[in-house]
Amino acid sequence: MRQATFLGLISTGAFGLTICAASSAQAQQPRGSFEQSCRNIGISGGLLSAECTDMRGRQQTSSIPYRHCMGDIGNSNGVLVCNGATATLDQPGYGQPGYGQPGYGQPGFGQPGYGQNGQPGGCYPGENPYDCQQRFGAQRRSHRNYVWRNGQYEEQNAAGATVAAGIIGFILDAAIVGSSSDRDYYYAHRDDHGWRNRCRSAYSSFDYHTGTYRGQDGYRHYCTR
Repeated sequence: MRQATFLGLISTGAFGLTICAASSAQAQQPRGSFEQSCRNIGISGGLLSAECTDMRGRQQTSSIPYRHCMGDIGNSNGVLVCNGATATLDQPGYGQPGYGQPGYGQPGFGQPGYGQNGQPGGCYPGENPYDCQQRFGAQRRSHRNYVWRNGQYEEQNAAGATVAAGIIGFILDAAIVGSSSDRDYYYAHRDDHGWRNRCRSAYSSFDYHTGTYRGQDGYRHYCTR
């Protein structure tokens, strides 16, 4: 009888350890390249949250439903990214009507027809939250209008005609013109001192923090030298 009781305790203990191990594995923090440039990492309710560094060295917090991610979870300009899921910036009121201040963006912000096909607050469906925020800043300071279309931005004049296409993002309150391969080149060479020196020699406006220089067209471009 004592032997049976002893075996029962062992079995119960083993079962408890199995449950604890399963719970620990379930709550285990997902791994990814984001760990190299993010801090204050945590998971809650199926969301992975982290405070990540953007291209200007600033910190911001975003959350992503990591269980839907396929492959690596990375940091794209301060925002968690992966294939299969979309992150949200953890900023009070972000994306809500009137975010920022009255007239945020440019004249006509919040009026009927502004940001046609956009979401409340002026963000477009499929637009990265961080890029949306940067677009607002660029519009406010440059008094230009940018629309998100077919996976990239276009600058439009007051009549709605396209002035420039192929805009892939915003930095230093200016639009970046180029291709995704130009941006990939920067990420692959940003720690290369030889690349930095070549770009500094070629462009007086080169900023190695962003990998861009200001072209004669007024836009910023990634240096691919």
